[in-house]
Amino acid sequence: MLRLSRRPHVVPARRLAACAYAALAAALVLPAGDAAAQDGPLAPVTSEPLRQPVNLRTHGAIFAAGAATIATVGALQSRLAPASCRWCDLHDDGTDALNGLDRAVRDALLWQHPDTASTVSDALAFGVVPASALGISAWAAHAEGQGDDIKVDMLVIGETVVLAANTAEFLKLATARLRPHAHARALGEPVNVAPTSSDNLSFSSGHVAFAFAMTVSAAEVATLRGRRRAAGWIWGIGLPAAAAVGYCRIAGDRHYLTDVLASAGIGTAMGLLVPRVVFKVRPPGLPAGARVTVTPSISGSLIGVSCAW
Repeated sequence: MLRLSRRPHVVPARRLAACAYAALAAALVLPAGDAAAQDGPLAPVTSEPLRQPVNLRTHGAIFAAGAATIATVGALQSRLAPASCRWCDLHDDGTDALNGLDRAVRDALLWQHPDTASTVSDALAFGVVPASALGISAWAAHAEGQGDDIKVDMLVIGETVVLAANTAEFLKLATARLRPHAHARALGEPVNVAPTSSDNLSFSSGHVAFAFAMTVSAAEVATLRGRRRAAGWIWGIGLPAAAAVGYCRIAGDRHYLTDVLASAGIGTAMGLLVPRVVFKVRPPGLPAGARVTVTPSISGSLIGVSCAW
C-alpha cells in the first residue's frame, strides 16, 4: 500500500468545512426586509422569457462564500490532503483490488505523456467551456435586448459552479481515493506522473464537475429566459467540451471513469436544480401558488441548505 509521509499541524478538513459553510449559512439569515424577497410564488415553466425577481444579496453572498471556500481549499490543499488513502483499491496484502471497468478504461485511454492530457483538460475546463457558456449567454441576452439580465444570469451560473465545485472538493477529502497513477505506482507499475500531495484525491473530479455545472446551468438559464437557440448552441459546444475534459482527466492518469461519471452527475444535477431554485420555477405538476423556502440546517460540524417546494 502506498504511504505518504505525514505532515505536522494538518488542519482538519471537517473544521474547515464547518467554517466555510457557516459563512454560507450566515448569508442566508437575512433581515426581515430581505426575507420577504427570499420566499415567493413559483413561476410556471413556459416558453415566455422569465422575469422572476432574484434576491441579489442572498445569491451574491452564496457565490462569494463558495468562491472563498474554493480558494481556501486550493491554497491549503497540500496540508488538507489525506496522508494516506482510505479508498485504496488494494487488498490488505497490497495486491490489486481495482474494479475491472476502471482498469480497462484506464488501460485503453491513458496517454503516453499524461501531463499533456492534464494540460489539455485545464485549457478545456477553464478556457473553452467558460468562454462558450458565458460568451453565448451574454451575446444572446444582448442581442435580444435583455442586457440588464446579463449580470443576474452570470451570478446564477457562477453560484451553480461554486456549489458543484465545492461538492466535488469535499468528496475528495472525505473519500481519499488513491489516484490512478499513485495506485499503479503502489503496484510497482511504470508511471509517468510524479508523486504529489494530491495523490489521495481521486474521487471526484473538480474539473469535470466545474465543466458540466457551467454548461448545464448556462443552457438551463438560457432556456428559462426563452433563449432556446442560444441554449442549443451552449449544449452543442459545451457538452462535447465537458465530455472531453472527462476524457483528458482519465488520459492524464488523474481520475478513473467512475470518478468522472460521478462528477458529471454532480455538475449536471446542480446545473438543472440551482437555476430553478434561484428563479423559483415551479416543477411540472406542482400546484399554482406554491412557494419555495430556502432553509439552512446544522448537523454535527456540517452546515447545509435545504429547499422546500
